Amino acid sequence: MSLLTVDQIQYNGGTALTLPTATPSAGDMLQTNGSGVLSWRDRLQKVTNAAGTVTYTAPANVQDGKALGTDGSGTLGWYSGGGDPMQINSHIGWRLADKADFNAIISGYDGTESNGVNTGVGSIDLTLPSGVNASDVISYYMEGYNLSAQNGSWYLNIEVLKSNGSNAANNQIGHLNQTLSNNWGANYSTQNTNKIRANDGPTGTLIQNGSVNTTYGDWNRLQSQSSSMSFRDMNFQLQHYNAKHDFDGVLEVNGYYTGNSNYNFASSIVYQGRGNQGVYTMSTDYANGFKIELGGGGNWKKGTICLYYCLRDGA
Repeated sequence: MSLLTVDQIQYNGGTALTLPTATPSAGDMLQTNGSGVLSWRDRLQKVTNAAGTVTYTAPANVQDGKALGTDGSGTLGWYSGGGDPMQINSHIGWRLADKADFNAIISGYDGTESNGVNTGVGSIDLTLPSGVNASDVISYYMEGYNLSAQNGSWYLNIEVLKSNGSNAANNQIGHLNQTLSNNWGANYSTQNTNKIRANDGPTGTLIQNGSVNTTYGDWNRLQSQSSSMSFRDMNFQLQHYNAKHDFDGVLEVNGYYTGNSNYNFASSIVYQGRGNQGVYTMSTDYANGFKIELGGGGNWKKGTICLYYCLRDGA
């Protein structure tokens, strides 16, 4: 066998390439410095920036769903992209648990209407994501906007759910509802039910003529009324403390009561168990979510409800 010993190689009419003198390692590849000088480099383990001033050591494997990052010292690794924006050190903030979109779909002006994702149902459960323990949740926040139903009169019930889907309230939930209405003035009511009642309080809070006609792509057009201001539906915000035996919370509601008179109202509701009376245990389990249902019948036509949860630190 013959041996050819050279320092350079050159394609006919091309640039002369100077060969490296070092012995390559397994898997090394040839690289050029752009001036005809070749050298060996580890094609799997080393990455150099465009200027050739920084060399990074690449990871030995690939990880699904991870982003490539540096430790600041020239070594690359796989990291969870972006981190958790709702966590600082051990402090964990609010996260979205679940969402209901009741909005129907309109093909266009004077077009056809079809049901959206959750349109046409009278109740829906909003619960924690799989893998999140209800006992780790210290509080919930829920908000609903532009809620309207395909029914003449309706009110909103919110049921606290256990992990098995049953009602967490073993006994009656005490309510204090203070309402201000532009037609009935300031009023309040108290009641005990096994569900949180959003707008079944003083006179003027029941949503009447709540049906909407979306034939013309106008979410604020009623089937039976010509006035438009009465079609603004209902909004609410709920804050729920997730105690195991005696939960409580605050609910703020505003809406529009009835047809041509444009009666609007705003309610502030405090609800709690009656454990402070010494003989009542509200529940024996933590809340895993909430059932949102229409009292008085009918189905959702439009609106959005989002449920958020906050974990205890260290969960």
